[in-house]
Amino acid sequence: HFYHMAVKVLQGRVTAAEVEANGDSLSKFALGMKAQFEGDKKTAARILRKVVSENALGYWPAEVELVGALRAVE
Repeated sequence: HFYHMAVKVLQGRVTAAEVEANGDSLSKFALGMKAQFEGDKKTAARILRKVVSENALGYWPAEVELVGALRAVE
């Protein structure tokens, strides 16, 4: 279910509002990556920060991408 939702995020079949309200970490990560792919580094960084902060042990894919997004924003 979670992977399928992440795929739908990348396809644009799920809105950002739906993901922010009901998504799990994977779908939120996909939303952040979609923003990054579209060149919106600030939004990507905001979403990836949120994913990392919502997970007590972190979320390593988001942490790795966050470093790149922050470098692009700074």
